Amino acid sequence: MNSKSIYISYFNYVIEFSIPQSGQRWEREASLVFRHYYSGYLIPKNILKTIDMQIQFSSNKDIPPLFLRANIMNYLVPIKDNSLDLKKFGQLLKEIIITTMLLLTKKSGGVCLHASSVRFNGKAILFIGDKGAGKSTICQLLSPQFTQLTDDATFLIYQKNWITSPLPIFEKEVPLEQRSSQEQHEVIALCLINQSQHNVIIKLQKTTKVFQQIIDNIIVTGTSYEYASLRTLWNSYIPIYKIEFEKKRIISKLLMEKWE
Repeated sequence: MNSKSIYISYFNYVIEFSIPQSGQRWEREASLVFRHYYSGYLIPKNILKTIDMQIQFSSNKDIPPLFLRANIMNYLVPIKDNSLDLKKFGQLLKEIIITTMLLLTKKSGGVCLHASSVRFNGKAILFIGDKGAGKSTICQLLSPQFTQLTDDATFLIYQKNWITSPLPIFEKEVPLEQRSSQEQHEVIALCLINQSQHNVIIKLQKTTKVFQQIIDNIIVTGTSYEYASLRTLWNSYIPIYKIEFEKKRIISKLLMEKWE
């Protein structure tokens, strides 16, 4: 069967998405999703040097999602009334890209945290917290002075310093059309956050208790490399802060004063 390949670049990695071309509606719709939402990450085939991971889509329920080889995976696309289920397809793409990047960043000592992040003065600030701590809320309160980069999962990779980049996935509040694989920012702070009745910003000592809080928010594949990478991040120049905040825009002013 003929197929169409779409190439996404993220950091220094290239992911190939292979879509069948059998004339079904969902195939055209999937191609449009990539063209519309991921234009800042698409690269033409003629400049490719390597392909790090290949993702094959299928609507055949007899073919289960699986690893075909070390760098090839097959996924069943969600179909509703002969059309692509856009919401579920977005969730699937998020799962695929996070899983793929977790596998690929083993080579570069990267780490992925349950964290939202914003850009301010060209630098990135991460907000780490349990579910309901306010990772999305604080990004909304900081807008428009701070530009949101990620909402729920944030990759950090070491390239002379620790950098992050907006993930090419569907997330709650981040406009995908404004994203680009060229957008990479040095990380200058990790902030453990929680919603409160007051506003507090405190620089923390790097204690075992604080380290455990970071560990509790790492996204892992079950291998030890994530913890080694996290230990390297922990021992780096990046400071750790505790932020408690009200659901008011005063927090934007306080953080601007902190990092201007």
